[in-house]
Amino acid sequence: MFQDPFSSFNPIFKVDRTFETLRRSYFPRVSSSDWRGRLEEALAAVSLEPGDILGKFPHQLSGGQLQRLLIARALLLDIELLVADEIISMLDASTRIDVLNLLVELKSRGLGILFVTHDLSLGNYVSDRVVILYKGRVVERGVTAAVFDDPLHPYTRDLLASVPHLDRTWEDVEAEEAERSAALAGRCLYHEALAAQGRALGEEASAADGDDVGLVEHSPGHFVGCFRLAAGDPCPAGA
Repeated sequence: MFQDPFSSFNPIFKVDRTFETLRRSYFPRVSSSDWRGRLEEALAAVSLEPGDILGKFPHQLSGGQLQRLLIARALLLDIELLVADEIISMLDASTRIDVLNLLVELKSRGLGILFVTHDLSLGNYVSDRVVILYKGRVVERGVTAAVFDDPLHPYTRDLLASVPHLDRTWEDVEAEEAERSAALAGRCLYHEALAAQGRALGEEASAADGDDVGLVEHSPGHFVGCFRLAAGDPCPAGA
């Protein structure tokens, strides 16, 4: 599923065509009555009424309805993993929570969801585990609560510091981040862990060691990479 639900549909066709194309490609032997039953079941799973949706053009539906239709289309394939790439960034606030709650409900039914977002507050809402990427490099990953409660990598801390907190002022957040930064100044927990294992500065952890490439387990289920912010930057521990 993509970021823009409107461009995922051809505007000159009714939304029904999306499901008919799916049927022709994957279920050519399913009868019309059986297909109708499957379609209604998929629409019900995403809280849509067939009478409100079918027979309409994309511009007659909201962004939230279109995203739900895309989820329903995926469910018709009996999928095990749904890749949701920034799927709520173009929706208004009231619609966002509906789509997020739908993802949480589908996850509770056993569907695996890879939720891609730049907004960590949304990741915290829907994700059991989190992976932080910076310029294509995994810099931190682990159980969501562990990573968010104790962010280790500078980029993770920057992302979390930019999330508004209703119960805290920006001054409080900035003071906490400044305290963390001071405690980690000139350090790199990744290379400290390598040094403790008798490996040289700059040596990467390998998959053969049982670790993720470029990551070490700082605490149970919480992995962190080198504290440099870009591949060509020097590591703070070597400064």
